[in-house]
Amino acid sequence: MNKEGKNLAQLFERGENYFRQGAYSEAIKFFDKIIKLAPKVDLTYLAKGSALIELGKHKQAIINFKKALEINETSYQALNNLGNAYADIKNFQEALSYFDRAIELQPQYAESYNGRGSVLQIPMISPTHSDFISPTIPGLIRPGDARLSAA
Repeated sequence: MNKEGKNLAQLFERGENYFRQGAYSEAIKFFDKIIKLAPKVDLTYLAKGSALIELGKHKQAIINFKKALEINETSYQALNNLGNAYADIKNFQEALSYFDRAIELQPQYAESYNGRGSVLQIPMISPTHSDFISPTIPGLIRPGDARLSAA
């Protein structure tokens, strides 16, 4: 590893350490330094996006996850993180599309199945708040669905 690569690795490690300690703003500072030095490293955008999620900055996190995906279009982690971020802001259709793409790229990545399953189980309150309804998702089976009695 050359000197620049070693420096980047040290910066990333420091950012990760701050992240593990819950000092997300500090972690972001280190990830930003790496991005300035090496803007084509997808893992840095994933790490920064994860820190932004922890700070409740989902829209900024989504931008970073999409940048990671732009750099590495086969990043199932970026797809999974996008699914989680969209689920957090209650954009369930978008979340499902990213989870599905992650599963397509990496069928063994359990996190994406877990995320997808969580979205499918989220009840949403109807506009009248008188009952619970499931999200409108094509193919979703609802209680009382005739397809259940056919089995």
